[in-house]
Amino acid sequence: MITKADVLMGRAQLFPNDYTDEISANVDNLVSVINDTLSQFPGDLTVLSGWRPPSINDKTSNAAAHSKHLVGLAVDLADADGKLWTWILDRLGLMQEKGVYMEDKRWTSEDNNGGWVHCQIVPPGSGHRIFIPSSAPPVSVKWFDGVYNHAFDGAPSVSA
Repeated sequence: MITKADVLMGRAQLFPNDYTDEISANVDNLVSVINDTLSQFPGDLTVLSGWRPPSINDKTSNAAAHSKHLVGLAVDLADADGKLWTWILDRLGLMQEKGVYMEDKRWTSEDNNGGWVHCQIVPPGSGHRIFIPSSAPPVSVKWFDGVYNHAFDGAPSVSA
């Protein structure tokens, strides 16, 4: 389980002018969705990067200018051994149901380590469940071949 404090990383106090009621509500929602979605993952969840005020995002290597971290809608979770990523890939239907999107792991992990899993609770521009975060070349080919069932893209499914 992750907490709001994990996602905020002490930054609400350090950057009070950047921390808004909207960001607070977004983080509450993010924590709820991530904990609900990953509640059955058989390992610890550790936040590597949560909410980022603009000054932190600007100093973060390869961070998108309009990163969902800026508004409290994304979190990077440690995944040194690739087990979280594998668990998620086996449950793309659950990710669709809960509205969770992930960056393609080839962009978040070096070949010699598992890096992290970027999760966000709003769709990327592509609408892909697993999306490519930038035009930069991938840093790894070990963790994912980029192939998955695109039926899991788009908005969460709605039960009739």
